[in-house]
Parts: sequence; structure tokens; C-alpha cells
Amino acid sequence: MEATTGKPLAENEHVQKFFTVLQDNNSQSTNELTAILGQLSTMEKLLSSAVDELATMRLQLAEVEAKKHSVRHVLKSACSTSLSQVSAMSEKLSELKNDFISSFTFCQRQNVKP
Repeated sequence: MEATTGKPLAENEHVQKFFTVLQDNNSQSTNELTAILGQLSTMEKLLSSAVDELATMRLQLAEVEAKKHSVRHVLKSACSTSLSQVSAMSEKLSELKNDFISSFTFCQRQNVKP
């Protein structure tokens, strides 16, 4: 199975083939699956934005540590917790994308019609 991180799900070869089959059969599911893929794409963008914000927080935290403020321990803990939560969400999203690709691949191999 190819890695899916960094590449939009809608650009995956198996997903595109599956959509072609849906469109060829005038399936009503096409719009619903398009909406799902759009939501997954939005979630990826939001996670990417969260990672960028966490990187900014790390820089700000480094500045705070340099000034030896008493809140640095609280900020450091919050930043670490946020980073682990974002990483976990990113992993779950990647698993979900892989599950979609596996499902589309399975349907194509089984020649399943919508």
C-alpha cells in the first residue's frame, strides 16, 4: 500500500478509478463520496495548520524559557500535550485515508458495481 500522507486522497489512482466506475454507472453515491473526500481534505488542512501553530508556540516558548518566566513549565506541558494530540489525530486521519483506499481497491478487484 502506498503512503498517503502529503497526497490528497482524491488524487489517489484507486480512488479516481472508483469514481470513474461510479460516474459510469450514474451512481447517486458519487456526490456523497465527493463530500466525504472534501471533509477529509479539510481535516488535513486543519491539522497542517495546527502543526504550524504548534511550531510557532515552540518558538514563543523558547523565548519565554530564555526569559526564565515561571509560566514556562505550564506552557511547555500544554505544548507537548497539544503536539501529541495533533500527532494522534494525524495518524488517525492517515489510517482513515488508507482504509478508504483499501476499500476502493477491494471494490475494483471484486468488480463491485455501485
